[in-house]
Amino acid sequence: MRLARISLATKYRLLFGLAVLLIIGAALAVPWFMLETLVLQQPFREAETIAETHFRLVMSDPDSVAGVHGGTFSLLPEKLSQQPRFISLEPNPSDTTSRPSPGVTDSFIKDARETFREHPNKKFYYQTVRNESGRRFRYAHAVWVTKGCLNCHAEGRSARSYRENQLAGIITVDLPAELSGQSALVNRVLMVTAGTLAGILAILVFYIITTRFILSPINELRSVALRVADGDLAVRSTVRTGDEFELLAVNINTMLERLRDSQDELKKANRLLDEKLGELAETNVALYEANRVKSEFLANVSHELRTPLTSIIGFAELLREDPPGQSDSRALRYAENILISGRILLEIINDLLDLAKIEAGRVELRIESVQVPEVCSTLLDFMRPQADNQKIQVQLEVGDALPALFTDRGRLRQILFNFLSNALKFTPEGGQVWLQAQRLDDTHVRVSVRDTGPGIPPEQHESIFEKFRQIDQSATREHHGTGLGLAIAKELTYLLGGEIGVDSEPGRGATFWLELPTTAPERRERPLISLV
Repeated sequence: MRLARISLATKYRLLFGLAVLLIIGAALAVPWFMLETLVLQQPFREAETIAETHFRLVMSDPDSVAGVHGGTFSLLPEKLSQQPRFISLEPNPSDTTSRPSPGVTDSFIKDARETFREHPNKKFYYQTVRNESGRRFRYAHAVWVTKGCLNCHAEGRSARSYRENQLAGIITVDLPAELSGQSALVNRVLMVTAGTLAGILAILVFYIITTRFILSPINELRSVALRVADGDLAVRSTVRTGDEFELLAVNINTMLERLRDSQDELKKANRLLDEKLGELAETNVALYEANRVKSEFLANVSHELRTPLTSIIGFAELLREDPPGQSDSRALRYAENILISGRILLEIINDLLDLAKIEAGRVELRIESVQVPEVCSTLLDFMRPQADNQKIQVQLEVGDALPALFTDRGRLRQILFNFLSNALKFTPEGGQVWLQAQRLDDTHVRVSVRDTGPGIPPEQHESIFEKFRQIDQSATREHHGTGLGLAIAKELTYLLGGEIGVDSEPGRGATFWLELPTTAPERRERPLISLV
């Protein structure tokens, strides 16, 4: 689950507000506690002062003391606003404690006597009670018999004998406690008011500081970043705070300047590229048109040359078979040379015509069911006389259960004829050539021609399928040819939906292979090729 995002301003205000509350709370906690303690201890201190004052007055008047020790009554010093009471306790000869005088039934005095009895060193005891008149603070001060007391009041003790360190009486003070509660409430109200005012003032100061010196530069930089994100590189930051924010703004402005310069350079480069692309497009159109005209020219010229060349070859064959003079060996030799040269020229013209048709997209395929063994056997019988003349042994190896191919019979024969012609051309006398056909899988058949010729270096396996490329490019090469045979075979293989390639190493012969699908080839767009 994705949490809602909180803005930086809201986050800072919340954090600063919380910090203010914590600081003010911690600062007011100690005064609050001290004032509460002082207010709540006010009745205790007042009662303690009254009791001690009354004790000193009583002890300073021996006659009054003698009377006091005779019973329970209230001594009324005129200078005191609150009237304390002296509770005389009867001496108990059996121990150091005393018992209350007859008629004393106040539970507070009894509790005080028990407390003083259990803690002889304790001088006071107090309680806060609530009665009909409201909350009251009751204080009891212990009067212990000292050695000085015994010496001073020896004549007035009569039969009541006290011993040293014995409780002689209790001075009680009863004060109203409502005033201290009201004072505590007033103090609390004042503390809360002061804390609230301090908090408001601190929050206001923090708000002004964060808004002016922190959030304002951040909002300015954020606005600049948003405009840059929208593509406006002309915007600049105007933060002038004299601190890190201004340094950041200067760096951002410098970065924007560089970005704008880079953008201008890119626009300039794009304009140049557009101009170059336009020129290349025009050049490409011109090249395409020139290639089209060239292809049409080659097709027309090849056709026009082939017709008279066929006639020349025919007359050369007649001269060779029936020379004018039976003993004229030179005429016979000339006729043989004319025939060989004419056939070579006819082969070149046929290759040019085929390539021109392929480039012009005029090649038509006649798809039919073709039996691969039949095509291979017929083609091998056709090539066998040439192989016999060169003393080369040719063999046919056909795998079992070869499926029929749905392809163009004539184009398949043309490709294999090119393979066999090259194999017979480059294989030396006494060598061997194999025409092999095998089934690769349920949908593909492989036909290959393997020879025992000189082989082809691996770095030339791709280049030999290019137009006008031969292994030996010198003018004194041993074998004639234009280098179009394998290029035409590659183009025809592409049209038939197959693959073509060669496996060869120098000194180990060469194997040219062709892989064709058993189904009819799908029409594929042939990439543009040219003779240049």
